[in-house]
Amino acid sequence: MIEVKSLKEIASFIRTGKTPPTKQEKYFNGEINWYSPGDLDKTKFLFDAKRTITQLAIEDKKAITYPENTLLIGCIGNIGKLGITSELSSSNQQLTGVLPNDNTDVNYLYYWFYGNKKVLESYSNNAVVPILNNRTLETIKIPLPPLDQQKKIAAILDAADAYRQKTKALIT
Repeated sequence: MIEVKSLKEIASFIRTGKTPPTKQEKYFNGEINWYSPGDLDKTKFLFDAKRTITQLAIEDKKAITYPENTLLIGCIGNIGKLGITSELSSSNQQLTGVLPNDNTDVNYLYYWFYGNKKVLESYSNNAVVPILNNRTLETIKIPLPPLDQQKKIAAILDAADAYRQKTKALIT
């Protein structure tokens, strides 16, 4: 049976990133990937951000971290850009991290958001630059089959995406 739950009900946390003061070089060029919207939508899993921050940025509370397997979602400007962290990471304030709980597969959640970008856009405000705040994001309803079925669905979509990527490479 498929339940429909809000994102808040299936997430361990929903957290927006932060930007350390850019004039303070001590917070940049460190060992922690610091993602921005330009880093997303290239591959499903995120490995290398264009920029990095230092541990000091975290210790001084100028940035926040996301653990591995956190879904990053673009929530300002290009609503719905996606990526999954592959290690401890951070992001700027244009991205929101969603860490699924133990009953939710991050791959399933990735594909749900990937296929429902228009839903995300419809929840954003109509400002000059569209914004999807956390309070609104957490109310989005997601159909959630049992965990084993989520994993099967995600595996099928992974295989389809791999096939699509091979076809794209052949065409190129």
